[in-house]
Amino acid sequence: MKNSKPIFALLLWIASPAVAVPVVNSVVNGASFTPAMSPGCLISIFGTGLAPSLQSASSVPLPVSLGNTSVKIGGFAAPLYFVSPDQINAQVPFEVANAINVTFQYETVPVVVTTVVSTGQESSATFTIALTGASPGLFTIASNGKGQALYVNQNFMPFSTPLTPGSTIILYATGLGQTNPPATTGAGGLANQPLVFPPNVYIGETQAQVSYAGLAPDFVGVYQVNVLVPAQLSTNRIVLAIGGQRSNVTRTVITSGTNTTSASGSFEALYPTPPGQQPASSPLAFSPLLIAAQFTAKFTPAAGAQPFTVAAVSEAGSSIITVNPSEGILNGTATTPTPATRAFSFSNTEIFPIDFLVGLPFPGSIIPESRLDPVALTALTAMPSENLPLEGMSTAIFQTVASVAPGATVEIDGQSNSGFASFAGWLTIPYAPYLKARSTTLELFIDGTLVATLEVPYNTV
Repeated sequence: MKNSKPIFALLLWIASPAVAVPVVNSVVNGASFTPAMSPGCLISIFGTGLAPSLQSASSVPLPVSLGNTSVKIGGFAAPLYFVSPDQINAQVPFEVANAINVTFQYETVPVVVTTVVSTGQESSATFTIALTGASPGLFTIASNGKGQALYVNQNFMPFSTPLTPGSTIILYATGLGQTNPPATTGAGGLANQPLVFPPNVYIGETQAQVSYAGLAPDFVGVYQVNVLVPAQLSTNRIVLAIGGQRSNVTRTVITSGTNTTSASGSFEALYPTPPGQQPASSPLAFSPLLIAAQFTAKFTPAAGAQPFTVAAVSEAGSSIITVNPSEGILNGTATTPTPATRAFSFSNTEIFPIDFLVGLPFPGSIIPESRLDPVALTALTAMPSENLPLEGMSTAIFQTVASVAPGATVEIDGQSNSGFASFAGWLTIPYAPYLKARSTTLELFIDGTLVATLEVPYNTV
């Protein structure tokens, strides 16, 4: 019996559940699934050993401990929607904004996951995320930030039929910032809790009238945005923007026109350049990302065609051409970088460039000449000069008009109607050292029909 005590102690050790050390691999916006995050927004944390089992919150206000798991962001306990061994859905506490003085600029905060099982306790290593004052993310039906936006009609019923101009739809988003009266971390929204800074919503490339934007009643970190569907829908895209930040590109259903025959087109990405194209663009070492492209379009107006649009679009800029077949007129507006931002000076614009090498903003919002990619500088020389400035913005507008023979086949390319055939803009890329491989998409719509698309991968340092 001399050795009974050590044996008993060994049995107790075997019977005690082992605690896996939580490991955080990535943190993303809970709607867009991009690294864009802000105080008050919903996030998804991915990793291993994050919780001993799957648990969901059963009531509001949300708990800060769920299934023996807790999360701290910037030193504040985060309300938890859901925990599992490999994923946690949580809310970034609004209090983080006060602690680090986040406005619409940029700060980094630590994320730490703690898992407790019986008598054991383990915490993850610190994982740093970047926060801005707003990080708009639109929820989608697929729950992954892609595809059709999650929206309902005025009776809160979902639908998948084409949008009707003049009707109201209700979009759902996260990361839109603070409300008035102020939102409470972990608590559901009130019946009337509008945003301090209302967003801009674009449906089919046309700015839509926003009748209300605020927290959705009884939902934590979820905003509802009531918008009037505009008359002109050039594409099937829905995008929300606030505080210089743009949401993920989501989709809707629109009715394609019947005003053209034999419509076709193509893209050339000038920056970033696709794999294998020479000269090749360097890995992106800072935000923002220049997106510059040229395109071709060819179509023949149908007999009796009414005015319609040609829309070449990206995440950051576009060329929108209104075609009036009976009068034989093309009227276009294209985004183009301003003289200052062509020199990578973003002072007094909506963009705060971040140095990906150190994770901090550039002093004065100016990117040093030594850091510039020659391929980007070459792409900028191919863009038209602005003739319609936009105060306080990183891009301006190039407007142009051309005449074509009524009813004749129209070509837009480097030789014919070339003033319409290029566009560029700046896309704010969230700082996320764990996400090197990314991509952006170029799309061409003619009379509401998608006729060309180009997916352009790129890498960050």
